[in-house]
Amino acid sequence: GTPAILPIITALKNGHSITFEGKELSPEELCTPGDPGPVFLVLECPHQGFLDAICQNETFQRYQEGLPEKQVALVIHMTPEAVLRDSRYQQWLQRFGPGTQHLVLNENCSAVHNPRSYKIQTQLNLIHPEIFPLLTTYKSKEEEAVCSVPIVRGQCLLKYHFRPQQEWQRDAVTVCDQEAFISEALDLPDFQSRVKECRESLPASPGDVDTYPEIVFLGTGSAIPMKIRNVSATLVNTSPARSLLLDCGEGTFGQLCRHYGERVDQVLCNLAAVFVSHMHTDHHSGLLNILLERRRAFAALGQAFSPLFLVAPEQIMPWLYEYHNHCERILGDIEMISSQSLVKGCENMKPKAKWSVSSLLESYDLAEFQTCEVQHCKNAFACSMVHKSGWKVVYSGDTMPCRALVQMGKDATLLIHEATLEDGMEKEAIEKTH
Repeated sequence: GTPAILPIITALKNGHSITFEGKELSPEELCTPGDPGPVFLVLECPHQGFLDAICQNETFQRYQEGLPEKQVALVIHMTPEAVLRDSRYQQWLQRFGPGTQHLVLNENCSAVHNPRSYKIQTQLNLIHPEIFPLLTTYKSKEEEAVCSVPIVRGQCLLKYHFRPQQEWQRDAVTVCDQEAFISEALDLPDFQSRVKECRESLPASPGDVDTYPEIVFLGTGSAIPMKIRNVSATLVNTSPARSLLLDCGEGTFGQLCRHYGERVDQVLCNLAAVFVSHMHTDHHSGLLNILLERRRAFAALGQAFSPLFLVAPEQIMPWLYEYHNHCERILGDIEMISSQSLVKGCENMKPKAKWSVSSLLESYDLAEFQTCEVQHCKNAFACSMVHKSGWKVVYSGDTMPCRALVQMGKDATLLIHEATLEDGMEKEAIEKTH
């Protein structure tokens, strides 16, 4: 039976002769010759400061001597374009020889990874182009390196096969065929006539509406990213030159890129503050990337850098300290204002915090920025901002029905409430404090 034969097979594979049914069998009689697996390298070089160490690394050098038994099949380069352009890196690439494939993953890999989202938005755009603008594909302004050896740039679902034959496979690579998306919608029964009815039912002009504040909903999908919605993030454009984020879940920067395209750097420079309602990760885990990309945007546009006002529960600081101390220096990118200090009636605000709040109000031309504690998790807050021109925007974050929010939200021009659960799900809403 199979269990009895397994030790025999194992011994033969390990190079030992065995006796089976009175006959001695050697590995050479039954096993094919050894076939060492292909070698591949995954290399991350964040900046030029690592180049000398990489170029002098003895482990890499063993695979750059041209020996057939030391041939590298594939090198995956997670390197910024600036590193890829460096002559030292180029020379290091060449030493692997013509038999090595090179895959580059960096800021210039702009392939679409979520075609379903693009498809839905393209079809909704046929109904109302202003409410559903077409999504864009963000392209880095970083000049592409001209390499002395052939390279392949990463694409979503691109595959490289090592066995039985070494080759690239592109049949699953995601593509966005806008014409096909439109054709599919137009082929639906009554689609065009229903769209015509919808447009005729709308007023020709929206009437006398102020341009600002402009609200851009980047994520309304509650706790989990989906193909049609991302997690919590709302951009409030208070003027042509000032924006504020209400919560900042994972993927917020990507949503900004898809909405604004090449204008995203200026949008990041316009962003002067982020409000984080509470410490659940779907509301703040996109913050770090926003900070890093915002810093890059200021440098790319040649504008003077200014720290971001971060209005958040003070419990966010241990997380930021941990990242700052062990990953990347970021604390210089923020000016912290604790949500606790902005609750009406708070009297223990320190002088520096008072200066920060005053600067925040001045930056957005606000008469008031206030918070209140809401019924969700511990240290969860809503916020209210009142502009000097008279409008008032209130954002609830996650909460159950809450008297403090009702009082703070009185006379609001706009209330943004994350109403996660519909009627009939009251029991679940109570369990999740929503």
